[in-house]
Amino acid sequence: MKYFYKINTDKQVSLGSGFITPDGYTEYIKGYEPRELLDSLEIKKISDNTSIISDKVQEYLNNTAQYLGYDDINSIAKWCGYTNSRQAECEALGMFAGNCWDIVKQVEDDVLSGKRTMPTADTVISELPVF
Repeated sequence: MKYFYKINTDKQVSLGSGFITPDGYTEYIKGYEPRELLDSLEIKKISDNTSIISDKVQEYLNNTAQYLGYDDINSIAKWCGYTNSRQAECEALGMFAGNCWDIVKQVEDDVLSGKRTMPTADTVISELPVF
């Protein structure tokens, strides 16, 4: 049997078989206490926001690569690892992308640890280096 939850305005958990939450039906795991459930909801919210941020960062990296004449950031891989006219630029782009994702990971870690609030995607983009 599956249970679903709905958070009321007073943050109480209502159980039933068909409450619709803002994100559609969300499964309630039987045996969790409401506080644990609320904590997991906050992590889900952070996860959803992180997904939005990841999409924007990927777009930022793709735009950078496209400005330099590549299809997207992933297309630089075919120019790395062997001597060719684009090797240095593509390896530098790869390191740039890696540095960007390291910053995103640090932001996520800081949010989860409570060191900072969840930033907007635009805020995170503004914190990234420029190639």
